[in-house]
Amino acid sequence: MVEEKPAYRWPMLVLLLVVSLFVSGMGMGVMPPLFDEIKEELGLTHTQIGVIWGAAALGGLLTTLIGGTLGDRLGVKRVVGAGIVFSAIACALRAILPGFWGLSAAMLLFGMAVGFIFPNISKTVGMWFGPRELGRALGLIMVGGALGTAIALIVGAPLSSLLGGWKPVMWLTAAISVGILMLWIALARERPVAQVKADPTARGLSAREGLRRVLGVRDLWLICLMQLCVTGAVTAFLGLFPETLEDRGVGSGGFYAAIGAFTAMVFSVIGPYFSDRVGRRKPFIWPFLLIDVVVVTFLGVFTGAPLVIVIILSAVGIGTALPMFGALVIENERIGPLLAGSAIGLLGTVARIGSIVVPITMGAIIDATGEYWVGFLLLAMLYAVAAALGTALKETGLGARQAAEAG
Repeated sequence: MVEEKPAYRWPMLVLLLVVSLFVSGMGMGVMPPLFDEIKEELGLTHTQIGVIWGAAALGGLLTTLIGGTLGDRLGVKRVVGAGIVFSAIACALRAILPGFWGLSAAMLLFGMAVGFIFPNISKTVGMWFGPRELGRALGLIMVGGALGTAIALIVGAPLSSLLGGWKPVMWLTAAISVGILMLWIALARERPVAQVKADPTARGLSAREGLRRVLGVRDLWLICLMQLCVTGAVTAFLGLFPETLEDRGVGSGGFYAAIGAFTAMVFSVIGPYFSDRVGRRKPFIWPFLLIDVVVVTFLGVFTGAPLVIVIILSAVGIGTALPMFGALVIENERIGPLLAGSAIGLLGTVARIGSIVVPITMGAIIDATGEYWVGFLLLAMLYAVAAALGTALKETGLGARQAAEAG
């Protein structure tokens, strides 16, 4: 089988990387290293910080399904562009509306903006890349988000010192989003539907018909539950881990979290590369999630070199497994790239429930018990549920499909 490889796929991937890095990654990742400063200035609790952090997930819950469905219907260029516009507004509002409720509202709007961007980035990758490159392309997109998060975790606090506080940092993120919007308008392209290899019955479906079709896919619901657990755990880690380290007197929490982000970035490329070569997805999902089941609780206990080792191991598991979720959705025979926006929109919507509930729950557990490791034990339990669900999925990799056709 000869796989069509359109020449503009790599420029589009680079552009998607830039959006993921600067809008989604840095726009969210800049908050955790500033939370300690914000908490002291505004007199907030751990639970309130969890609410502010989780508000972005609530915003995504409200718009991700809509954003994905609109991407299937109207095209990704317009829908992603609208998301970038709203992200710039939300970043500015974080500076304009200080206080617990103001920051919560601004983060809610930011999450709503990302809800238009997130499902359509993966959909665009599925439109431009075939199965022999899909895993790597999705992994590279995750690199953009991880790199943006890692950079923001490192530079957030120094930028606050340089610019005179956390509010000017918010204005800087707004300006960056405006610059990315200009790039997107100038360089983004739609790939004609007629050029995409997909199930012919998916062509011409209305938004409602497409959504009804993806809602009936059993494996999509399993992946949604997995994403809920994993995204909730990762969101709680990013939001609360830096602050818990600083409370324990370990040092720069943002620096340690950045180690995890950089490691996840590397393995978001390595894992999908081998998955594409092997033609299998499942062996790169649940076995790697089990790594997190074993090590995550120790994030609330260890310091020094053991802490760094645990962070790296946890990031290896997450970095390898997460890109495979999108591949399983796009490669599903009843979904494909044409309906991927609606499917990944549903995936993101369900995942946002975890991103809302888990950080708040973890913060409340830490406040109630006074023990950090108990909060991280919650994350380990979530990874265990996701790994168990991963064993029940149908394999969608190219190697498995070819073996089935030959049989």
